[in-house]
Order: sequence, then structure tokens, then C-alpha cells
Amino acid sequence: MGFEEVGVTSVSWDRLWKIQVPAKVKFLVWRILRDVLPCKVNLLRRHVEVDELCPVCGAQPETTFHIIYTCSFAQSCWLLSSLGWSPMTSLQVWFNNLFSSDRETSIEEAFMIMWSLWSHRNEVVWHQKYQQPFSILSRARSVHSEWNATCVNISSHIAHVHPDSALQTHWKPLEQGAFKCNIDVALLNDGSYGLGMIIRDYTNYCCAGRLLARLGLTDPLIGEVLCFREALSCLKSLSFQPVCVETDSQLVFQSLNTSYAFSSYFAMIINDCKALLQELQFISYAFIRKLANQVAHSIARAANSMSGYEWGVYLPSFLYDSLSFDLNNIS
Repeated sequence: MGFEEVGVTSVSWDRLWKIQVPAKVKFLVWRILRDVLPCKVNLLRRHVEVDELCPVCGAQPETTFHIIYTCSFAQSCWLLSSLGWSPMTSLQVWFNNLFSSDRETSIEEAFMIMWSLWSHRNEVVWHQKYQQPFSILSRARSVHSEWNATCVNISSHIAHVHPDSALQTHWKPLEQGAFKCNIDVALLNDGSYGLGMIIRDYTNYCCAGRLLARLGLTDPLIGEVLCFREALSCLKSLSFQPVCVETDSQLVFQSLNTSYAFSSYFAMIINDCKALLQELQFISYAFIRKLANQVAHSIARAANSMSGYEWGVYLPSFLYDSLSFDLNNIS
């Protein structure tokens, strides 16, 4: 069953991307609509030898529709929510019914429950960790609440963005004697994420760089903040001082300027970064636009075939063009 077969119109598709939930949740829903989740029936279609039974209920073949809606465990979760549960004949019928609602909060809740159900399924498969239905609802609501609170904090701290960086379309050096470390993340062909960083001086001279791939990341935001922490850890052992780390992730930048007491994985890594910044007083950080971060993005994309590669002044040839572009556009 492909995307078109689900029957979601272009209007509904546009609406989907505007739903106020984390990016990782929208991406999961996109995979559900494309029917590309690695559930057992889909794995069998790809000639992967697995039994077809649902790992959660053990009673029915594990299809996409089953794991998120018709499984007896999923039914219990939906019945605990404000949406309830009623028999649906197909994924298409269920999504059409969901998108017929005028209440965006209902769609947000449905998206979060789908994400929490799929997360639970993976915990069962990989760690044999079973939870009660109310825990699935609790996780869905707490993650959504935390994400909403972070977005509010970002709006209230928007003044922290440097006005030059918000408008900057080309890479700009710092004053003489200072260094810049640009970082970025890219989604690779195999579903992993490439993390890239490059350190340059005030003349655009490349001093050092590295790239690596991380498997198992389902959220680009986690990739962005892991990349930031990786850069801080790397700079701790190097002698480039003072140095400014530039990221094109506004959410990471704003979160570093925000105090909130949540216990998510993202918040834990942000707190690690704050601790490192407190220790490494010679490091500052800034937000820049993606157009001014093209070299770091090129490095992150190269992690697909060169993971773990590091260099000093002898930079890899694939960077020549993007570095020349920056050099020719220094204002």
C-alpha cells in the first residue's frame, strides 16, 4: 500500500506538516502513510525471514494498521485517550476519519499516541520491555507537553539570536586570532545521520575537521544536539582558542539559553553541553542560517562513505568547491 492508496489528499498532506508535534512524530506518520514501517509483514515482503505475528499481542500478523490501531494492546491505549476506539476497516478509512476532525488537538494527540505505540513496539522487540497502556498515554502526553514548553521558551528568548547571524547568507570570519567551528547534521541514504564539523581561522584557512555517522537516530534534533556535544568534546582536546561554534539549528541554540527541568534525552544532552560550556570558557556559540553553513553540511553528507575520517590542514578534495565559495564571498 503506497501513499496514494492511503487516500490522503494534498490538502490533508499540507495540514499534516503543520500539526504541532515534534518532527520525529511527523516523520513517523509520514512512514505510516507510506506503509514503510519495518513491521513484520513489510519485512516479509522484503524477503527478511521473520515470523509474521505481532510481538506485542502475539495473536495477529503485524501490519502497520495492526500495530497502531487494531492490536488489542493498541485498542486499550486508544480507549484510554480522549479519541476512543471504534472498528475501522482500513488505514485509509481511519486516517480519513481522523482528518475530518476540526480539532487540531485531537490530531496532535493521535499522532503522539501512534509514536508512543511504535516506540513501545520497538522496546518489546529489542529489549523485551512491556508496558501498561496508561504508560503509553503518559509518555505521549509528557513528550508533547515538553515539546510545546520548549517552543514557548524559544519564542520568549528570540532576542538572544544575534541580528547579524539571523540575516547572514555567507560564512563570515571572526576577528584576527579567533576561530570558528561550524557543525551540521545530514540524513544519509541508509537512514543514519552524518555529523560534520570544521574549524577555520579568520582567513578561512582550514585547521581541522572530522565526520562520523550515527546509527539509530530517529529524530534530526537529537542528531543536531549530539553534533554540538561532539564538537565541544573535540574542541576540549584541541588548542584552538578562542573559538565560536556555529549551528544552523535554532532549537538547539535557544535551548542552550533556556532553563527547563525536563528529563528527556534531548534535555539531558543539552545539560551536558551546558556543563561543557561552563568548563570551557574559551568556547562561545551562535546561530547561523543554513546558507552560511554549507561547508559543514557537505562534511556531514560525506559521512555516508567516510565515517570516522579526521583531517588537519590537508583537507579532503570534496571540500574544495564549498570552501572556495566561502572564500570568494567573505564580506
